[in-house]
Amino acid sequence: SDRTTQARALQLSPRAQSGAEYVCERMLAKRRIRTDFSTESGMMENFDFNTLESVSAHGVYYLEFDDLLNKSDPLASRLISFRHLIQVFGQIVAAVEVFVDKNGQLLRSTRVSLGRYVQFTAQALDQLDLLDRVRLEHFEVRVLRIRAMCLTAIWLKSDEAGRDIIYPIGAWQSWLPTAKVYTVNDYIAAILPRARYLLESSLMLERREFVISR
Repeated sequence: SDRTTQARALQLSPRAQSGAEYVCERMLAKRRIRTDFSTESGMMENFDFNTLESVSAHGVYYLEFDDLLNKSDPLASRLISFRHLIQVFGQIVAAVEVFVDKNGQLLRSTRVSLGRYVQFTAQALDQLDLLDRVRLEHFEVRVLRIRAMCLTAIWLKSDEAGRDIIYPIGAWQSWLPTAKVYTVNDYIAAILPRARYLLESSLMLERREFVISR
């Protein structure tokens, strides 16, 4: 959808949006957007990279595996970057992450993403924006990642305690339903058994390797 004209209920991070100009400058310098996303229409044949636009900026938070097992709380996660969805001709075609240091200051280091994951994010934001709760309450858009489990979710951070929404995206984990709205507690309850299984499998492997090495 065209995010330049569509009114959104979801709130974007002001700190993330502050880096939008830098992101577009980097994309312009690197020419990193592929030109084959609309080859049939020939849209990109005479494309002017100066028309790049950052239309959705949100913080990306990492929840470490140990914190998941010990605290079971996304609030224990760590801000690692601000992520910008890049729009061209009304279409989301890329995402750019600007990494931050431990104090949340921009590092001027970027990573460009293309493909399905970018589209999953854009589609998820469109779906979440239609929810009555999102229309009536205030949420900040975040992305929550658990690297050890290859899990990514949209995290809508509420101003009110206990009102956050977790919305898994992607299609890589068949054991976890995606495109589904979870409370924080429900999401943690859904993934903890898998996390404990992975931990136990890892410990068993370590014990086996220790016995073999002796």
